[in-house]
Amino acid sequence: MLARVVKRLSFLLVAIFVLLVASDAYSAGLPDGIKVTVIAEYPSRLPDLEKMRLVKVVLQPGAAFENIVVENDEYCRLEQGRLTRINHDTGATDVYTTGSLWAPQKGERHTVTNTGELDAIMWAYQLLAKGEANGIKM
Repeated sequence: MLARVVKRLSFLLVAIFVLLVASDAYSAGLPDGIKVTVIAEYPSRLPDLEKMRLVKVVLQPGAAFENIVVENDEYCRLEQGRLTRINHDTGATDVYTTGSLWAPQKGERHTVTNTGELDAIMWAYQLLAKGEANGIKM
């Protein structure tokens, strides 16, 4: 019984710490006009998956991630704005507007640009395999 209480208390303290740290934006090495904030990281019970990370990405009009490699499997949802994505591996160009969902694959090389007139707000759910949990946030 005591072990259960200690375990739950430990989880609560870790969760509070994560929420406090998540309020800081990740900006090291990002292009101008882009802000990435890690909202939360959750441990996984799946054997090959260590964590799931929820990330908020804000791109000002004209801002772009240029010719980057997708570091994690992820699922993206555009909350506001318009993004144009060029997949350099296939040559495909996709335009995403508010409410769009897409899933870039790990290892793809692409460019994502805010081609709208408003800040683009994107949510990314990143799936981090074992050993990648402390890796690149975006």
